[in-house]
Amino acid sequence: MSGMIELVMIAALAAGGSPERDAVCMSWAASARTVMTARQSGESADDMMKRFGSDIDDTIRRTILAAYSRPRSAGAAQREREIADFGDRAFVECMSAR
Repeated sequence: MSGMIELVMIAALAAGGSPERDAVCMSWAASARTVMTARQSGESADDMMKRFGSDIDDTIRRTILAAYSRPRSAGAAQREREIADFGDRAFVECMSAR
């Protein structure tokens, strides 16, 4: 997952101040949860890539690949936990970047 947000962490560092970093990291966590929601809902990886079109950002591509490297969870509660955890990991990694 650490490679997934490499470019976003650079953007967060470039932003410098805490409010800017917070906003970047919160946005990234929301994006990560959206991608994992699609993964856990059964949407295929290639359909997810198509959603973003031909000008897909490398960071989004890495997020999709990270989400689809995780297995789908069997039950609804497990799926919700996987979605939340994926977003939380993205947020923590982004906020921890120095």
